[in-house]
Amino acid sequence: MRNKHSQRKHVSVQEWLALAEHSAASSLLQAAKICDQAKALVLKGDYYSALDAVLPIATHESSPLSRRAKKIAVMALDEITDEHYEKGDYQSAIRCLDQWIALEPEALYPLVRKAEILWLEMDKPGEASQIYRTVTDSHPHCVEAWLGLAHIALFQGQIDSAIAHLKRAWRVLKHPEWAYPPTREIVTNVIESMYVLTGRLLAKLGDLLGALQFLKAGMDNVSGSGYIQEEIEIIERLLTEKSPDSE
Repeated sequence: MRNKHSQRKHVSVQEWLALAEHSAASSLLQAAKICDQAKALVLKGDYYSALDAVLPIATHESSPLSRRAKKIAVMALDEITDEHYEKGDYQSAIRCLDQWIALEPEALYPLVRKAEILWLEMDKPGEASQIYRTVTDSHPHCVEAWLGLAHIALFQGQIDSAIAHLKRAWRVLKHPEWAYPPTREIVTNVIESMYVLTGRLLAKLGDLLGALQFLKAGMDNVSGSGYIQEEIEIIERLLTEKSPDSE
């Protein structure tokens, strides 16, 4: 019987060296080092340097560390977006969100955040609506997107559209898909907005008593809501003004 060791195919050192070189181990180590450094910069609050360092890896899809680099880049972009927003530099905030969307096209948060800034801060309801519709097409249970569409439609006097969008928002609330992390604060804000917008819709339709009833039901569900209470007071003033006794 031949020695089984003699049957093994010999692999030369040159072959092993070629395999090691082809694996791009040195490039991988360098990318890992850059990601570690960028993560440390994020933790120190140096978001711009972190983003500059990690972005080439994040946008290099063939890089084995692209996914990790994207996560770090997104962390930096999130903070930079907030900085611009707090300064009132909404255009720069939009540019950051566009970078985020390019890195994560399926992510809901940067899309919804961009739409909110366009609508609430930059008075561009058309552009905001387009983004919200894109979101609802791909994520039909995104409650924030339906709520945004309802808000814009109601503001523009498109009552039928507002009714349709608000109905969808209430229906998907049972099994929602969230753009924002669904903390208690976020969920409370969304539900408050839904009650207030529905109350405003009923008032627009001429049903002030119905609006008041609905808003009071909202107070029962979201106790202590200053937002809903303010809307109740507005409706009560309108009812007082319509009352014959007030003439």
